[in-house]
Amino acid sequence: MKVPASWSAKLKCDSCGGFMELRTAKQGAHAGRQFYGCIAYPACRHTLPQSVGDAILADIKRAAREAEEKAAAQRLADALATDLGFLEFLDFQ
Repeated sequence: MKVPASWSAKLKCDSCGGFMELRTAKQGAHAGRQFYGCIAYPACRHTLPQSVGDAILADIKRAAREAEEKAAAQRLADALATDLGFLEFLDFQ
């Protein structure tokens, strides 16, 4: 299933494992406020306050960014080791 870009594809529902999306309360004491709700609603009624969902997403994005930076550094190190391998045959004395 392709997930629409508007969904928070990396924020998973703790209850059913589905995706959570940012929604706006339409009625009640919290009308107009945003929250994360499970896309399986009404079968799954799990929600998160927007602040909690945003914090979780920020942690996920930070971890992904750190993993990508580490992978990029490793790719660079591998490329340098391969490209500069010929230097071991040179005599620098």
